[in-house]
Amino acid sequence: MLFNSYIFILVFLPLSIIGYFLFNNFEAYRLGKLYLIGMSLWFYAYFNLNYLPLILLSVGVNYLLYIWMEKRRKIALGLGVLLNIGLLFYFKYFDFFLENINILFGRDYNLLHLLLPLGISFFTFQQVGFLIDAYRGEALGYSFEDYALFVTFFPQLIAGPIVSHDEMIPQFQNKELKAFDYDNASRGIYRFSLGLAKKVLLADVFGRGVAYGFANLEGLSALATIIMMMSYMLQLYFDFSGYCDMASGAALMMNIRIADNFLSPHKAVSIPDFWKRWHITLSRFLTRYVYIPLGGSRRGTVRTYLNIFLIFVLSGMWHGAGWTFLVWGLLHGLCMCVSRAVSTSIGKHFDFAKNSKIFRGLMIAFTIALTLCLLAVFRAESLSQAGLIFSNVFGNITREGTFSLASVPMAMLKEYQIPEFFYILKVLHLNADTQIPLVSAIGLIGAGMGIVLLAPNTVELTGRFKPTFLKSLVVTVLIIWCLVSLSQVSTFLYFDF
Repeated sequence: MLFNSYIFILVFLPLSIIGYFLFNNFEAYRLGKLYLIGMSLWFYAYFNLNYLPLILLSVGVNYLLYIWMEKRRKIALGLGVLLNIGLLFYFKYFDFFLENINILFGRDYNLLHLLLPLGISFFTFQQVGFLIDAYRGEALGYSFEDYALFVTFFPQLIAGPIVSHDEMIPQFQNKELKAFDYDNASRGIYRFSLGLAKKVLLADVFGRGVAYGFANLEGLSALATIIMMMSYMLQLYFDFSGYCDMASGAALMMNIRIADNFLSPHKAVSIPDFWKRWHITLSRFLTRYVYIPLGGSRRGTVRTYLNIFLIFVLSGMWHGAGWTFLVWGLLHGLCMCVSRAVSTSIGKHFDFAKNSKIFRGLMIAFTIALTLCLLAVFRAESLSQAGLIFSNVFGNITREGTFSLASVPMAMLKEYQIPEFFYILKVLHLNADTQIPLVSAIGLIGAGMGIVLLAPNTVELTGRFKPTFLKSLVVTVLIIWCLVSLSQVSTFLYFDF
């Protein structure tokens, strides 16, 4: 079930909230948890009923291993990690493995063409982290319904954030959070509406321009390719952060706080700063369960750099089974190591981030440019297609007119048109065939960059939220606008990862 769908907004979410607090009102707290588990399983099975046995089996087996860990800690942990990672490998990477075996050794093994279960990357990491914490003695005495709700809680089940038991289960157990709270509900609706607007009004429109660009990549001018990649950067951010905002908002309506996953990543002054702001819970997981156990930065410079490379290779492969994701992870690892080396050698004498507003602006611009280059590898369907993107930009850089707006196909610019604004621009007597698409594209990309660079993020907005008539009006307009625009519903990008 999609957050950006009529059934979720008008049926599922109200039923979830009303039913949960109805049980809690009669102090049937356990039934309230079971009700949320049932609703979460409906939410998951709505995409494909065939997914349901898999997640039920995963939750059941992992909880049995958790119980068994009291007697056989090492065996239970080893078996749990092996089963979880093995399941993820089978569904996500087995065909990629076979395909490369066929290429390298001239074999002809048949690919399985398995359908990737939604959310498997997220709930697998979540359960592996739980078992490791249980092995360390940090997750003791949890009931089955607490554990099942921790894994299946619908706001974060499909695309995260990757939450930990110590920040979620105590909230499920806290009786003080069982009563309906008007302040939390209003904050939750506010954040949900902002996330919905990010997805429907921004990400999906940018996505149309990106789709056109990749469908017509050969022959695109340098400027058209840059517009395409800037659009993808904005699409990816507004899509994923929009999902996380909707997840946090939906959970907050039930008095549950989910870890924040984004803190204005495109305001970062370096790649390390970027990863402190982007997909925070994935970085936290890899740091806590891979980087630190391997020694972190405690075993010398060479080992530190190797550990950094490893976690970014894992980050790349976590996102998808393909050489583009692996190379993307390696490049990010290289950037992290270079940045660390520069910071170690001259950082003590020169603070890049605080030296001046001008220099900070230049560092932000450089980081965005570098991020765009890395995203070309991430988004491409193959390394050769990534090469074509770079060729379009840098190979045509000296060609006359390649940076002219006239070099951008009008059909591509028309993809950025928002129907609601078409008539406003028409009133300004702009030409519908040429000027309106141009103004729409420039205006939308400019608005998107303005939001990510200048506007406060949703964490800040929600933190200082106070109900007012103006905010109520804004929320109402956004929700109605989004509902009207849901005729072109699209899935979230991170469903593919």
